[in-house]
Amino acid sequence: MAGSIIENMSSRKLGYILAFATLSLVFCGLIGGLVSPTPNASMQYLATKCIDKSGGKDSKSWFWPRGKGACERIEHFDDPEASDKQLTADHIVFAFQMPLPRDNVEMDFSRWQQTLMTVLSMDIEYEDGVDHDARLHLMIKARLAYR
Repeated sequence: MAGSIIENMSSRKLGYILAFATLSLVFCGLIGGLVSPTPNASMQYLATKCIDKSGGKDSKSWFWPRGKGACERIEHFDDPEASDKQLTADHIVFAFQMPLPRDNVEMDFSRWQQTLMTVLSMDIEYEDGVDHDARLHLMIKARLAYR
């Protein structure tokens, strides 16, 4: 007659195994809580408005706001410099570069980073006396790159 392993084991040996399993569980929980990166951290990025001289016809060009080869920027749409260039919506590219630099050192994401979720929040300025359609359509052409 075959018995289970618990019936053939003494109470002392069973206590040692349970104590070892409990200590292992606590140790692994402490490692996960103290060493691993924050799972839910958020950073806010403000888009840089870059000027696309081709007017959106050349979809192969890339725009990045800082560093070598940074794009030509525009601060406000109301700038006299922007009105001199005859810019339309097709000439504006909103560029983000992550991660943000800290103390003039480019930081990197953790190798434990598994997901990148984004919430796009747009602020629309109100213009008195201008009637807009109740339902506007917005087309977003998004590209993601890394180096």
